[in-house]
Amino acid sequence: ALVVCRYDDLAGRLWTKMIKLGIKPTVAIWHALLDGYRDTQQFARVLSAWNTMLKSGIKPDAALHCSRILALFDSRKKTEAMAAFEEFKKNARDIPGGATIVCNAVIRGLLKANDLVGALAILKSMSTDVLNPDIVTFNTFIQYYARKGDMQSVLSTIGEISAAGIAPNVVTFTTIQVALLKAGQAKATERLFDVMKQMGIEPNVATYSAMLDQYVRDGTDEGIQLGRELLEKMEKTPGARPN
Repeated sequence: ALVVCRYDDLAGRLWTKMIKLGIKPTVAIWHALLDGYRDTQQFARVLSAWNTMLKSGIKPDAALHCSRILALFDSRKKTEAMAAFEEFKKNARDIPGGATIVCNAVIRGLLKANDLVGALAILKSMSTDVLNPDIVTFNTFIQYYARKGDMQSVLSTIGEISAAGIAPNVVTFTTIQVALLKAGQAKATERLFDVMKQMGIEPNVATYSAMLDQYVRDGTDEGIQLGRELLEKMEKTPGARPN
């Protein structure tokens, strides 16, 4: 919290106090430090903290590898990020936390760098390495295609989710709805529910409420418009009226 609030001096003093008290920083504490630096875009400090952590004898878990890799991508060091990923892969079987989340982080970084070919190659390699893509994997691609206004690829990815037997989540639905709106679909909300029916999903009050929350947090004009449409849809749907 201190790092995110940019009270770096206080954070440093707290860290020093912790060491003086004989408290050895755990994996969770290193998570707090690295994630704090990454959230505040202090990428050089992320990498410095990573090196210090290794020297202290800590074996990083998958999430810590994600922090390092994403920091490299965010600082536009794609080559170094991919080298860090290759380093992770060498010992992936011995690293707790699952390799899927690291692959998802790499896919996110590559798509942010507009390297769709590279991201698809990682997705293909996941199947080869018997790493099952999860809903986060597919949501990342849907979000990318939505930003590009590529509705055909959005629909194709939805088909892949259904074929894989993976349950979509609120992020999936809200991203699809935004993509429909950007593609000029005036009745984006109606189209969304057609898609949900095709995926065998029956929306309820909880589903609607979670989606509304997502749109309000988004705060964009598109999000507010879609939220209003969704609310009106709820008011007309028996068994799903607003609480």
